[in-house]
Amino acid sequence: MKHTARISTLWAMSLLGAMFCPAHAQLTHPVEPLTNPGVVRIGTWGDNDRAYALTIPGKTFSFYGTTYTTLTLTDNGVLTFGNTNYLSSNPSNLGMPRGSFPGVWVAQDDWLQPAISFTPQGYIYYKIYSDGVAFTWANVRRGDGAGGGPTNTFQVILYNNGDIGLAYDDLNKVDNYVVGLNKGAGGIYASLTGVNTGTTAFTESNYASVSKTAYLFRYNGTNYLASRTFSVSGTLQLEAIVNTAPPQPFQFTFRKTGSTDLVVSANVPASGAFALPGIPVGIYVMHVKGPRYLAKNVNLSITNSNAVLPSPVPLLAGDINGDNA
Repeated sequence: MKHTARISTLWAMSLLGAMFCPAHAQLTHPVEPLTNPGVVRIGTWGDNDRAYALTIPGKTFSFYGTTYTTLTLTDNGVLTFGNTNYLSSNPSNLGMPRGSFPGVWVAQDDWLQPAISFTPQGYIYYKIYSDGVAFTWANVRRGDGAGGGPTNTFQVILYNNGDIGLAYDDLNKVDNYVVGLNKGAGGIYASLTGVNTGTTAFTESNYASVSKTAYLFRYNGTNYLASRTFSVSGTLQLEAIVNTAPPQPFQFTFRKTGSTDLVVSANVPASGAFALPGIPVGIYVMHVKGPRYLAKNVNLSITNSNAVLPSPVPLLAGDINGDNA
């Protein structure tokens, strides 16, 4: 039986992102200057409401089982598959995303690449890394500020194995941007898999910000499942708060992009702490299987050399309605 935090379309452990992506976390691939080797600029200074057709040398991309050789990127935070000629701006006045466009709504809003005179300079680029291709909006600003106002930085990674990663540094706009994957099956928002609880669109005015967080989407043959991603190393220690005895078996699967799954089994005691030793450093999606109602909440701490980062968070929720979901 699966025990999740009762979050629609998410793998277990969605709530852990706040702990494992600390307050000063960086992007999966840190922002690089335009002069770095391999950095390919998209657009130029002052671009606003622009769409760019891209073909990445030697790369094809799979999305919902369809292979694409061409992408379309907009300065407004959207990456669509195929030469879609799609452009969107502020979701507060446009019913977006349009259902007929398959793609990734990384952080859709009315962004622009500011004029060259602004500091820090803002720009959009892609770079091919060993694990995939990263597209980065670095220090972009709101279009209605004529290039002024606070900077915003975010990234999408199309991994070689088909995973899709979203990563965010500072997002300083306080409302109305959309985050998620759109299947393109028709209908406004009808096929968008968002990163928040049961929602189709994301607005900071209603939900916690995605600033300083990261997500990993993995295709299961039908849909993309999302989870916060988080770093672990050394020994993962958990404190059980349970209402069932004796100890019960749990299976923890650590899924790392580009690697085989690490599966760890442990007997969870009726109370007290237990540990999962020897977890390598990495970014993982963690999937949990175990008996119903066994663990309601846990304390998590990550030991990395001499650093311990404790935080009490909900880990597993009981199957309240008995449907084994």
